[in-house]
Amino acid sequence: MGYIAWMGWQMRVPADWRPLRIEGDWTRGYVIVGDAAEPVLQVKWWRPGRERFDADRWITRRLKSLRLRRGAAGGPTDPRGFTSTAWVPEDPILESKRNLLRMWYGYAERAGLVIEMTVSEGAPNKVKKEVWVKSLPSMTVYDAGGLTRWAVFGGSFESPTGCRLTGKKLLLGDLALWFGAKDGSQLTLRQVYPYQLAVGRRKLERWMEVRPYKERRRYKSTDIAEVWRARSFGRTLVGLKTVGQKRLPAPLGFCSPRRTMTVAVHDADLDRLLLAEHDSPREPDEQLLAAAIGRMNWGYFESGGNA
Repeated sequence: MGYIAWMGWQMRVPADWRPLRIEGDWTRGYVIVGDAAEPVLQVKWWRPGRERFDADRWITRRLKSLRLRRGAAGGPTDPRGFTSTAWVPEDPILESKRNLLRMWYGYAERAGLVIEMTVSEGAPNKVKKEVWVKSLPSMTVYDAGGLTRWAVFGGSFESPTGCRLTGKKLLLGDLALWFGAKDGSQLTLRQVYPYQLAVGRRKLERWMEVRPYKERRRYKSTDIAEVWRARSFGRTLVGLKTVGQKRLPAPLGFCSPRRTMTVAVHDADLDRLLLAEHDSPREPDEQLLAAAIGRMNWGYFESGGNA
C-alpha cells in the first residue's frame, strides 16, 4: 500500500495508484486517482470557513443538487474524526451490507474540511471494495495551520506549522512544492530521481542554483558550498549546503533583500536527490531544512518500503 496526501487529508491506496489530475487550492479542489488502466477514484474537498457550519445540512443540499439519495443502511466504516457522514449506494433499490457504495461524504471539524469520495462506476468490484474497505477507513486529516503531509507519485514531504502551499511542480521524475509563511518566508521542497541521471545532467551545485519556478529576484551565492549532513529514518544523508541572497533587479536591489539557505543530499536507498531551500527576510533556519530533509519520503518508510 502507498499514500495519497494533499491539502490536509491523507489516505492509503494500492501502491500502483497515482494522481492523474490535481486541481484547486486549500479552500476547495479535487484529486483524480487511478491505476495504469483507468481513473478509479475522485476525492473532492471543501473548507467552508464558517464558525457555525452545519455539515449535515450542507451534505443534504449537495445530494439534492446531484439528485442522489442518501443511503440508510449498510454504510461503510467511517474514518476517525469524521462526523455528519453520509453515503450513496451504487444500487438505490438494494440496500444491504453487500451493496457497493457510489459516494461517501464526511466532515472533519478539527480541520474544517468536507470530503467527497466518488468511485468510478466502471471500476471492477474488487477495486471498489478496496476503496471502501481499506482506503476510506484510513482517511486522516490534519489541523488547519498545523503540520501537513503531502504524498504524490511515490514521493512524500512534510510542511511545518504555519506554512501554506503556494505552488507546485509535479512531474514523475521531478516533484517540487513551495510554501509561504505569514512572516514572508518561503520553503521549497524538491525531489529529483533517479539521482545518477539527475547529476549526469547537471552538477549538484547547479541543481541548488536552478529554481523550479520563475521569480523576479536574482539569486547570488555568498559563500562556497560546504559539506552538509542530515539524519533521516536512522540514516545519515550527505550532501552540500549553500547560503546566498536574492535581490530585485537594479535599481530596486535595495528593496526587501532576502537571505537564502539551500541544502541538497543524496538518498542512496531510494536513488533520489533531495533539496530544500529556506528563503527569508531574516536569517534562514537551518534546523527547519534539516527537519524537512529528514522527513521526506515518510510514506516509503512507514509502509515498510512498499509505498
